[in-house]
Amino acid sequence: MLKLSLIVLCLLLINVLCTDIQMQKKILLEELLSLDVYDRQIKPGNNTDAATTVSINLHIISVSQIDDLKMLYTLDLFFRQEWTDERLQYNHQDIELLTLSDSHMIWVPDIFFPQEYKSYVHDVMESNTFVKINQNGTVFRSARLTLVLRCPMHFGRFPFDKHVCPLNIESYKWKAGDINLQWSEDPVTSTNEILSPLFNFDKYTIHGGLIATDIGEYSSLNLNLYFSRQVKYYIVHLFIPCCLIFNVSCLASWLNPRLMTARVLVGLASLFSLAMLILNFNRDTPRVPYPRSVDIFTGMCITFIFFTLVETIFVHLSESKENESAALEANGVDTKDDIEQNEKIIPKRNAITQMKEWLYENHQSLNDIDAASRVLFPICFFIFIIIYSITCAALNEA
Repeated sequence: MLKLSLIVLCLLLINVLCTDIQMQKKILLEELLSLDVYDRQIKPGNNTDAATTVSINLHIISVSQIDDLKMLYTLDLFFRQEWTDERLQYNHQDIELLTLSDSHMIWVPDIFFPQEYKSYVHDVMESNTFVKINQNGTVFRSARLTLVLRCPMHFGRFPFDKHVCPLNIESYKWKAGDINLQWSEDPVTSTNEILSPLFNFDKYTIHGGLIATDIGEYSSLNLNLYFSRQVKYYIVHLFIPCCLIFNVSCLASWLNPRLMTARVLVGLASLFSLAMLILNFNRDTPRVPYPRSVDIFTGMCITFIFFTLVETIFVHLSESKENESAALEANGVDTKDDIEQNEKIIPKRNAITQMKEWLYENHQSLNDIDAASRVLFPICFFIFIIIYSITCAALNEA
């Protein structure tokens, strides 16, 4: 029974002490923030001309979206500021730190972001912001922000492009002589991975300096975020399908020249399929007035498929000419080819003929144009792929 009484007495004593501390904090805040003593419209250091130094630290939680169609990116972060306000100094033995949930009770820097498109402070349940005041008057302010920022992008190397997205931090009304913005000792931190669906986060750089305007100079901090596009998505959804469609178009040269309808349908179907693939792909890509790297690739694919159709027409014309010559020979009329053949003592075998015999010894109806197309088209396309890949890789490294 005695032990229970002691426990109850201790709990009551602790409760009284805690209540007393809270009352002391309340009284202390009322004294510090009294209208007769403190005016939040006036910045710290009012008695001197020295600029108030504001240290800034960012903790990046995620880059949730990079919208290259609108040239915007979304940044979720903890924005932290620290400065000294000599008017908030206090000396209390039992109170080392004062915490405020409403930052509007004291003077705070008027920070803004020039690239801001829209933003908001998280306020689920309660506003995700707080202010802590130390005994020496040092004020620490933290807020969780989601910023949608503008990012200038150039898509000449799309989809092998890299982008630098800036985040500038400036004071709106206080000039450089009033507020000096500087990065803290650990200026930018982040979670283990900054995830974005189609981009990789490579690195960041920070700078600080002055911004000159028509009405004066302002202190400014700059954070540059470097992103590179993930190419795997485009390889799977564009480059490989384009190569497969070209391979299908090459099948036309393997069909019998007499099957003209089938050969034309293969070429037209390949051309239509590639056109629809490019059309659907471009719906979700930025529209720019200059050629992109992907446009060069798709343009060359269309060109190769178009030449397979042209080759089909030439084969048809050649086959028609051979049929006419055969009809004349059947009627006993010497053709120009017969006269030239009779003039030759030793028939010569050119490279195309040798390749034709090597590839298809049993095909009597094989056309010379088909024989060349079956080899030249794939080789030329393969050479183009190699040159294109090496060029893109070199530009990407540069």
